[in-house]
Amino acid sequence: MNQFKSIVMKELIEKVKTTAGVTEEQAKGSINAVTQYLKERMPQHLQSQMDSMLKGERFSESVNPSAMHSAEENKNKTREAFDDGREKKDEAGRTIKNKTSDTIK
Repeated sequence: MNQFKSIVMKELIEKVKTTAGVTEEQAKGSINAVTQYLKERMPQHLQSQMDSMLKGERFSESVNPSAMHSAEENKNKTREAFDDGREKKDEAGRTIKNKTSDTIK
């Protein structure tokens, strides 16, 4: 398996071997099983980040540009939704104030 060539993976294999008291092949199998299990349950952009990190890249180097773009889009949409909500709240407040004023007159 190619993923077992990086220094990070060698360190992880050694950690699993000593902690679990298993052979190198058993450690590789365990790491592969856990990696696949986690990747099946995470978004695509995180799967590629996990692969990159296991190859020895730092997290910041493995951040997928499209994931950063999606995060920026989500931030902007959230901001727009809050701004829209604020406008509707203000409008509702003005309407209530006007109706209250009309009723009091």
